[in-house]
Amino acid sequence: MGLLTIPEAAVKLDTQRETIEQWIELGLLAVHPPPVSTSVPAEKWVAEEELFRIAESVGWLHLSQQNWDDIEAV
Repeated sequence: MGLLTIPEAAVKLDTQRETIEQWIELGLLAVHPPPVSTSVPAEKWVAEEELFRIAESVGWLHLSQQNWDDIEAV
């Protein structure tokens, strides 16, 4: 399991740091202890696999809501 800092995670998903932090606050994404060999211990770390899983599910939820809104407009 690869770990990423919040800024690295934001870059991977092409989103803002605040989005990743919001997912953490909502309990959607867990914070992990820093790797032993890191030079950035004060940063929060997230699991890359979990990050992509959450991004995919949140993306589907967004698309579902968008489609629901389109159906209601008809």
